[in-house]
Amino acid sequence: LDEDDPITRDDGTTLDVNAVNIQENENRNPIPYVLPPGVRREQLNNNNTIIQQNEQSLSLVVENLEPEDSRGVFKNLNIDVRQYEKLKMFIHAEKILESDTYNVESPLVGFLRIGTDFSENFYQLELPLEFTPFNASSEDAIWPENNEMEIILNDLNKVKSVWIAGDDLNEIRYFEVVDGEVVSVDEFSPRTPGQLRIGIKGNPSLGSIRSMMVGMKNVSNVPVRGEVWFNELRLAGLDNEGGWAAVAAVDANIADFANVSATGSTSTSGFGSIDQMPNERAREDAISYDVVTNVNVGQLLPPKWGIQVPFNYGISEQLITPEFDPVYDDLKLDDRIDAADTAEIADDIQEQAEDYTKRTSINLIGVRKDRGEEADANFYDIENFTFNYSYNETNHRDFEIASLEDKSVVAGFVYNHSFEPVEVAPFAKNDSLFTGNYWRWLKELNLSLLPTTVSVNSNINRQFNQQRFRDVVEEGVDKLELPTLRQRNYLFNWQYAVNYSLTKSLRLNLTASNNHIVRNYLEDPTNPNSEIDETLGLWDGFWDLGEPNRHAQNMELNYDLPFNKIPALDFINAQYTYSSNFDWQRGGDALNLAVAEQQNPNPDSLNPLQVVSINTVQNASVHNLTANLTMQKFYDMIGLKKRDGKSDAAPVRKDKAGNPAPGSETPKSGTSGLFNTTVDILTMVKRLNVNYNQSSGKVLPGYTQSVGFVGSLRPSFGFVFGSQADVRFDAARKGWLINFDEFNEQYIENTNKQLNITATAQPTRDLTIDLSADRQYSNSYQENYDVDLWAVNQKPLGNEYGNFSISAMMIGTVFGKSDEFDAANFEQFKENRIIIANRLAAQNPSLSDDVDDEGFPERYGKTQQNVLLPAFFAAYTGQNAERVNLDVFRQIPIPNWNIKYTGLMRNKWFQKKFQRFSLSHGYRAAYSINSFQTNLEKVQLGTDGLSQTDPETGDLLPDLILNNVVLNDEFNPLMRLDFEMKNSVSVLAEMRTSRILALSFDNSLMTETNGKEYTLGLGYRFKDVKFVTNIGGNKTRLKGDLNLKADVTLRDNITIIRNLDIDNNQITSGQNLLSIKFTADYALSKNLNVLFFYDHSFSQFAISTAFPQTTINSGFTLRYNFGN
Repeated sequence: LDEDDPITRDDGTTLDVNAVNIQENENRNPIPYVLPPGVRREQLNNNNTIIQQNEQSLSLVVENLEPEDSRGVFKNLNIDVRQYEKLKMFIHAEKILESDTYNVESPLVGFLRIGTDFSENFYQLELPLEFTPFNASSEDAIWPENNEMEIILNDLNKVKSVWIAGDDLNEIRYFEVVDGEVVSVDEFSPRTPGQLRIGIKGNPSLGSIRSMMVGMKNVSNVPVRGEVWFNELRLAGLDNEGGWAAVAAVDANIADFANVSATGSTSTSGFGSIDQMPNERAREDAISYDVVTNVNVGQLLPPKWGIQVPFNYGISEQLITPEFDPVYDDLKLDDRIDAADTAEIADDIQEQAEDYTKRTSINLIGVRKDRGEEADANFYDIENFTFNYSYNETNHRDFEIASLEDKSVVAGFVYNHSFEPVEVAPFAKNDSLFTGNYWRWLKELNLSLLPTTVSVNSNINRQFNQQRFRDVVEEGVDKLELPTLRQRNYLFNWQYAVNYSLTKSLRLNLTASNNHIVRNYLEDPTNPNSEIDETLGLWDGFWDLGEPNRHAQNMELNYDLPFNKIPALDFINAQYTYSSNFDWQRGGDALNLAVAEQQNPNPDSLNPLQVVSINTVQNASVHNLTANLTMQKFYDMIGLKKRDGKSDAAPVRKDKAGNPAPGSETPKSGTSGLFNTTVDILTMVKRLNVNYNQSSGKVLPGYTQSVGFVGSLRPSFGFVFGSQADVRFDAARKGWLINFDEFNEQYIENTNKQLNITATAQPTRDLTIDLSADRQYSNSYQENYDVDLWAVNQKPLGNEYGNFSISAMMIGTVFGKSDEFDAANFEQFKENRIIIANRLAAQNPSLSDDVDDEGFPERYGKTQQNVLLPAFFAAYTGQNAERVNLDVFRQIPIPNWNIKYTGLMRNKWFQKKFQRFSLSHGYRAAYSINSFQTNLEKVQLGTDGLSQTDPETGDLLPDLILNNVVLNDEFNPLMRLDFEMKNSVSVLAEMRTSRILALSFDNSLMTETNGKEYTLGLGYRFKDVKFVTNIGGNKTRLKGDLNLKADVTLRDNITIIRNLDIDNNQITSGQNLLSIKFTADYALSKNLNVLFFYDHSFSQFAISTAFPQTTINSGFTLRYNFGN
């Protein structure tokens, strides 16, 4: 608040803020509290009991209020009162002692301050107060009429209209409205009882009241004390003047040649929908029209020409005039215009308040020539082209923008042509040389001499925008002419695509897009800081191609490998796909300019500044090989087929009539059954799928060469088409890379390899085994930009980081005991370290035979990363530490499996009792390195190994730093029993286990998480359950199935941290969770289903700091299907 404001000064005056109400102060002395005139207590009906609400007022008690001093209380709010007529409030005043006397009749003035804030923009409404005599009891005496503050809000607008014509709006001035006329008065001049005095400062608005204050002011020349009540601050009298609106629309057609659509609308202030409150209705006058015309100009030309010229023209205008002035938004615009000193100012006020928009558009989309029915299609035909043109212009002005002009034009063409196939099969008719099915792939070899399709798309896209912001007109303030801001965005874009089926099995797709920036408005288009020629407009230099901004090229090659044409390999279906992309991106203007200024710090006319674009080129390539092996074809080809049993049967003796003789039944053969079983086992693999994907990419910054109109073959042909060969050295020697000391962008190489193998095996018809194996490797290599080293074929220090994952097998250790006190696998892990350390030392003969105190060889201590990793892997995969692979990255993925058996349903007893019966089992395991990166501490210097050792432990530094390694496996499920009986009882019982082992090399800690889950599910279906309902008075019979299902789950998991150096295992988390779930659903109709659910879970945690938790969730669900 303002320190000079008398309200905020602290000079010993005290102010107490209280509440007085009818319930507590009805018998108050010396003056009781009574309701103000016309006020009644609200009543609430509660359980057949009428309760009267309490009614109260705000009480301010002031002591020692100095002359011309004020005190008050405030509240922040946000309201708009422009639609109301009056603001009213009851005020009561009384002396502290009856003997208090003053030299004026009304020493205290009650005030209400409202505005945007408390110190700079507000109205202050003051009313002289009459003291109520002691022992008064009537409402008229306690709430005298002269103390009722009644503010006519239109009077505030009149005062403000006079106020804004003054010279200084930063000082508060006071006015009184007498007989409708605004009279300026002094703040402390004598006052008339009941006469409201209005103070104003700044630019307060009744449309946005953010703060409100009530208080009292001493207008006498002696200190004053007293108590003042404020009650029922309220709005009264609503301005409910309505408005009107009209809409007109016209549609006209001239056969199929043209159509015109026109709409016009207008609305006035106060218009709104019937459900809108008066304060929600429109507060502006609006008028608009919109005309759209579509003409097929081609119909004016001879039909045999076949020319189509769709023409579209549209124009629209909208003018919005607000009811209230946007500068002084509680003054009506008409009132402010009428109060303007001159006609020029009045026109400026009118113009700045209006919101005006005009839009114009001209479009020619799809201009083309149709090909005749019997005409041949040639690549040079004009019918292959389609032309487009679009022009749009927008003009706008409003309160903030004096003028805005936006123009855009897009012009271009599309070329498409499909070639007739021209194929050559050189060996198709050479039957004498290439005979037999093994030469079929060569005989069917065909070459296409022409591409399949060629398309070109080019367009010129230009946008010009200029706007000038408005200097708001205020009385007494000179207008400033603000500058006009202009923005140009001129582009020339074009794309081309070629689809080429080189053979029936080899397909090529090449696409490229080019984006050019046109800067013909610059005196030096290469220098963004050069002077702009403001005389050049949108159409100047329209055909200028500009400079390349971005070029992107994509190529995809698909090849169906010809295994299906080779008889011995036709069970293989394989596809190979190679895709590449090349991207050239223009460098930023700021960097280009900085390099140019460093190379030429003092440019002049003889040695001008030469700005060279510092670009970035990058490429990527993807190799994808997919092979599907249909093994049944392979088995049939090698003759591995079942016997039908007839070939092993002995001849059947027959009588004269041809019937089998007695005692000569065909004996059953056991040989064919054994043979077929053997065939089932040998041919159990039915399907094998292999997918290998390798993606790579390079990012080379600092490239100074540009690209041509159709692209570029630099920095090398291979790089443009995805080759990952290193081009830095050759580019640096040729001067294609910028030599700038402060250029610090990085050279990047990315690689990602993925292998996925899946297979399905069926040893018997009822036993299905799904196998899956995968391997994933991803890394990124980054290197600082250094042209000097690259030019001499050297590399600076680089940093490589990535991740790795491969499917594994850990089933050999999954059932071992592992708890807080006993872990055999962990003990084996610790014992494996010495074995691995000795193997590593034996592979490094340059090291001495010295060992440390614990028997570990020199440079390979018990915490060395290369020692821990194989020891950890061998211990938990069940491998021998003497033979386990020492590499960080495993090469061969181990398959995981899912098994399902349904053969029991072939038994007659099971067929009689069960609808279905199956057993399932599944296992998953993986070895993962979440993150690895180059060990930058390992300096590649010296041969004694001392420079490659850890200064703290003396161990050799590894090439890569592994943050942590994770082994995880799970039986999902270990066993699952799922059946449904003939009597509609269904049972599901399963057990799941999981294990996660995470080894951290930073602190030699291993985190082990073990989990077990047991589930028992029961279900029952009541068929054709009938219900009778009487909804809406109509009796309806419902019939449907009632499904009941209950699941009980017990889950137990625990997390233990194990330390390799000390025997101190700690349980850090875990819980036992018991969950009970019950559901019942019933089909009320074909599409309507109701479901009742009940979930109850109880969890008890393994650590003492966590409390047991119980959660219950229950309810109903209604589901309606709107489909057929």
